[in-house]
Amino acid sequence: MEKIITCFITGSHTEDIRKNYTEFSGYPEVKTVYLTGKSSPLPHLQPTGGGSLCQTETLIRLSDICDTPYLLLSNKPTTIRLKPTALKRFVQIARATSAAFVYADYYEDKNGQICPHPLIGYQQGSLRDDFNFGSLWFIDTRQFKEAVALMQIHYHAAALYDLRLKLSLQGNIVHIPEYLYTEKEQDIRRTGEKQFDYVNPRNREVQTEMEQACTRYLKDTRAWLPPMRKDTDLSTGNFPVEASVIIPVRNRERTIADAVHSALQQTTDFDFNVLAVDNHSTDGTTRILEDIARKNPRLVHLIPDRTDLGIGGCWNLALHDSRCGRFCIQLDSDDLYIDTSVIRRIVTAFYREKAAAVIGSYRMVDFRLQEIHICLVICIHC
Repeated sequence: MEKIITCFITGSHTEDIRKNYTEFSGYPEVKTVYLTGKSSPLPHLQPTGGGSLCQTETLIRLSDICDTPYLLLSNKPTTIRLKPTALKRFVQIARATSAAFVYADYYEDKNGQICPHPLIGYQQGSLRDDFNFGSLWFIDTRQFKEAVALMQIHYHAAALYDLRLKLSLQGNIVHIPEYLYTEKEQDIRRTGEKQFDYVNPRNREVQTEMEQACTRYLKDTRAWLPPMRKDTDLSTGNFPVEASVIIPVRNRERTIADAVHSALQQTTDFDFNVLAVDNHSTDGTTRILEDIARKNPRLVHLIPDRTDLGIGGCWNLALHDSRCGRFCIQLDSDDLYIDTSVIRRIVTAFYREKAAAVIGSYRMVDFRLQEIHICLVICIHC
């Protein structure tokens, strides 16, 4: 069989590296397996030299090394087990579609439990830097080399993101809705501990590079728009109150009372109210909101007629309610304002900047109010 694939694996543990080398090198379609990095713990496994796949210099090295029609990037330091027909399937789809980049669904091995991990189809023009393509990227070498040749900025953290954006300019990115491999899950943190990694101050330099790569892509595709300043007229319209705190909620009996009281305790020199949109809770949330509303008329307890509204639909319901104020301020049903001056400071910022939206930071805490890390809060002018 013709050897048409060069594999590039990554890893930090010798045993994982050995397993992956054995796994990939055993397929007749594979010509050579390389380890990305400066050195290799295995005498028969050649390193590429350089740093990680997140660095542009490493991708340039891979471009120089690869001499087969296709390359397979294993971009996560974990153990991979291929389905016996996986590489044939990657090749079939790549040839049939002339795709620049092909990816597939996979299974996760979570402490011995095998869980399916389906992926979503790539949409042309997608910009999310955390789009999940899985840990195996099957790439057409010619289009890979062309994409790498376009890399004018050398990144230390955003190279793979930059590669994906540039590959999307070379050809199609195709999803195979089949489970073609199993990977051992390394990050066993709960979802709530992972989802705000992007705003962790330690990741600030990474995010800055991602933004640079995205901006470069937008300019390359003539989709970038220069920043424009336009003052917002905040004097138009008649509103019953100056500001409304909007809290969409469903089944948050443990936190909703604290969230509502946090809003009601704000001190201002203007009128405001709190619109809690109770999306048909089935626990004690509805009763808690009813009790607070009876005691404090500034709480407006809304229950939608429809049962198919998500958070966005609940937000829209509050925005269009006749009791909604000039400024709408977000508060999640499990959040607290940091002090009693938050609403006043937000409204002051609206008038000072003549802005349509105000974005500020807040602290992420656990149920003991111990800080986790920084997040965002968004407020808009109606």
